[in-house]
Amino acid sequence: TPRLALASGVTFLVAELVDFAVYTPLRRWSWPAAAGLSNTVGAIADSLLFLSLAGFPLASWATQSVVKVAVTLPFIVAVVAARRRRAA
Repeated sequence: TPRLALASGVTFLVAELVDFAVYTPLRRWSWPAAAGLSNTVGAIADSLLFLSLAGFPLASWATQSVVKVAVTLPFIVAVVAARRRRAA
């Protein structure tokens, strides 16, 4: 529906901006921490905003956020490992 499409588009934009706003200042301090924290904050923003804009109950926002982080965490770990191997 148009409402879901709009919710999806707006949510993607806002979540990416939030992710970037958290990642950018932290990346020089610690890339893995910046990636993990920005991913977590972006997942929370994504879940809360999409459910709100799409008209769904907010009851599942925490579960959705945890699943999003859990799915992406192995990729962050793999990139960290690859970067360490490359640096060595």
